[in-house]
Amino acid sequence: MTQAPPPEVPIALGALRVDGQRECQLASGWEVASLPPGAAADPAAAASACDWRGVARVGPMAAIDDRIEPAALDRFDHWYRCRLRAADAGGVRALLCFDGLATIADAWLDGRPLLHAEDMFTSHAVDVTGGVRDGSELVLRFAALAPRLRERRPRGRWPTRLVAERNLRFERTALLGYLPAWCPPAKVAGPWRPVRLVAQERVAVERARVVPHLCDGAARLSVRLQCRWLGAGAAATAPLRASLAVGGASTPLRCERGAGGAFVVSGAWEGRGVEPWWPHTHGAPALHAAQVVLEAGGAPLAIGLGDVGFRSVGLADGDLDAFRLAWNGEPLFARGACWTPLDPLRLHAPVEALRAALLQVRDAGMNMLRIGGTGVYESDDFHRLCDELGILVWQDFAFASFDYPADDAFLARCRREAEQQLERTAGRCSLAVACGGSEVQQQAAMMGRPPAEWTHPLFDAVLPAACAEQRPDLVYVPSSPCRGDLPFHVAQGPSHYFGVGAYRRPLDDARLAGVRFASECLAFANVPEAASLEAWFGEAAPHMHDPRWKAGVPRDPGAGWDFADVTDHYVAACFGVDPAALRAADPGRYLALCRVATGETMAAVQRRWRARGSGCSGALVWWLRDLVPGAGWGVVDAAGAPKAAYHFLARAWAPLAVWLVDDGVDGARVFVANDAPRARRGVLSVALVRRDGRVAERAETEVEVAPRSERSWNVEALLGAFCDATWAYRFGPPGHDAVVAHFAPHGEDVCVAPAFLFPAGLASAAAADAGLDARAEPLGGGHFSVTVRAERLARFVAVEAPGFRASDAYFCVAPGIPHRLRLAPLAGEKPLVAELRPLGAPNATPVRVTQ
Repeated sequence: MTQAPPPEVPIALGALRVDGQRECQLASGWEVASLPPGAAADPAAAASACDWRGVARVGPMAAIDDRIEPAALDRFDHWYRCRLRAADAGGVRALLCFDGLATIADAWLDGRPLLHAEDMFTSHAVDVTGGVRDGSELVLRFAALAPRLRERRPRGRWPTRLVAERNLRFERTALLGYLPAWCPPAKVAGPWRPVRLVAQERVAVERARVVPHLCDGAARLSVRLQCRWLGAGAAATAPLRASLAVGGASTPLRCERGAGGAFVVSGAWEGRGVEPWWPHTHGAPALHAAQVVLEAGGAPLAIGLGDVGFRSVGLADGDLDAFRLAWNGEPLFARGACWTPLDPLRLHAPVEALRAALLQVRDAGMNMLRIGGTGVYESDDFHRLCDELGILVWQDFAFASFDYPADDAFLARCRREAEQQLERTAGRCSLAVACGGSEVQQQAAMMGRPPAEWTHPLFDAVLPAACAEQRPDLVYVPSSPCRGDLPFHVAQGPSHYFGVGAYRRPLDDARLAGVRFASECLAFANVPEAASLEAWFGEAAPHMHDPRWKAGVPRDPGAGWDFADVTDHYVAACFGVDPAALRAADPGRYLALCRVATGETMAAVQRRWRARGSGCSGALVWWLRDLVPGAGWGVVDAAGAPKAAYHFLARAWAPLAVWLVDDGVDGARVFVANDAPRARRGVLSVALVRRDGRVAERAETEVEVAPRSERSWNVEALLGAFCDATWAYRFGPPGHDAVVAHFAPHGEDVCVAPAFLFPAGLASAAAADAGLDARAEPLGGGHFSVTVRAERLARFVAVEAPGFRASDAYFCVAPGIPHRLRLAPLAGEKPLVAELRPLGAPNATPVRVTQ
């Protein structure tokens, strides 16, 4: 008879740290092998059948073993083994914790069954007290998933083109690897999150509920910890006291004892005058250390809850149709991108890489990231860093497009998965929205199913109930998108807007569509910088028909076009050229126009939506970062280098920003947004500038913009006379080449990027020499501040600085308004050799270093 695994042990997840508890990550010392499905039933059979190979660091097979094609990894059983040390399993109780096993997994310790698991997104813990000796062998098997995907199983109520393997709807595994039009076809198989030995001493925390909240200026932290005394010490029977401390203030908690050493502590800490947590665009992301202290017949024992932030998040009037996010009672324009794993093979990034990527997010003025249902849940480090850096998180549960089963067993598995993810993020103030999944309602509706079939107990009962119990402070959305007469209509609720983008609508469509909140939008094939292209393809302007290039261009499954075709459409619309002819004749110029066309198109839509009168309260572009080298959806390339679109969006999203909007026959309108918690006073100037640098009209005025608000002015009202600023009346050729607006705040050393509007379109941007002057001042540590001046209009200035990363690029420079940027070294100090190249300029301008 086969021995059954022991029962799992509950252990609290997330930021909790218990005094005396130690852990050892089993990251090295592993060997791996692969076998045909069912070739070995247990470790003894695998020991002789496998061709074992040592790996430097454990992870999914696609990241550590190249003997099998990544796309075929689900056709094999994969075996892992390592040796343990008794010293790592000391303490009163020892647990083996598996934070993520993909997907059908079994574990053995010295030949004894430990675990059977079938959900990649669920963590597991097993008691191994007294069972670990020096040299004990831990063996893992990840069974082939492909045979299960080929089984005859019931069809869903609707199909999906997202993936070909329709039986994936029954499996709790990542869709990444099954989306060949989007990402590497590498199936996820193996431990994708840490395997740990945890040594516990006095107390084990089995479940945790931590909810920070802010209401009417009062901070409140509610906690409920289910704990257990370990061992037979006096603490298990001694009088128990507990307190909750936040900063320097504490409050007593209720204590309830149960059987077998179990006890529960619960209660709430309240305080006034506590600095609230804000997204970085709107204030300081203030955090406060919190801990529970237990006293029971011995030395006090602290249970650290991590750093918590106090905030309130909700929808104005509770209206899901309008979907206006309010943060601490203030309206919020959420902007950012949809997050993708930094490492699409490991799916688990080191904290240093996460910090660098999230700093890049913050520096672009983004204040929200969405983790979509087609991806994977992110790590504790990711959420901790979002708290620290002031970046909001919209979290989809890991469901997308399918008609998922609704039987009790499947729903129970999903409930456990959701509860673990909510507990893992307990207390994380950056988490704002929990969403049932991606495009489930949309897929049902697009397949012609009636409205009654758009609902599902998973998204309408199970997941909202889990959120209400674990994280009542979150906004819950059943699906992204949802609401409206059809769930993919964009004028109600959260929507996926690709009118401008995939559907090749004109820019005005973004205004006419009445988008409320775009949880996905603006997908283009965004071209990386020349340095990245040269590193990947061996040349700065690779041939577009090269299979390596086409492999990096995303497409929708089943479509007869890809997103390079979308980019070409907007190149033609912006510059009046034939993209195919230009691509053949001058690929370098073609790529330069692609960079500007997608960047300016994305920024133009964001500027229109950011204006408060637009009715839109948020927009998240579809994707932040590419998964493979090439012209992907990301505004950051697969190596982490910003693309042109990143810089265009950063200027549109800056916390203090100025922008211009073409209102047709009503002329141009200039907006100044001030997201900061203090008022900004300064000089607002507008000018009509001709190509030769002469200023046709100019005016300036003192203005004040209140905290967390926005103001706007008609340009001709500021100038004091009609001048056909937008060239709408067309009584002749345009009298100016650009409308320029600039805001200079008083008493602040901050550079607000000027705004430019080209009435005759971007085609007029093919200018001759702009008379640029660029000077770099050393700042120390290899950093430089660069000041750029122009004698004539300089349009879309690219920055070429090998070994450095520019804080801005593809900017315009007007005569009399210097532009400043910074250059940061990528790896240590080095001499600066850099040049600037405006779009269409025959020559580059060298950057001169001043001492």
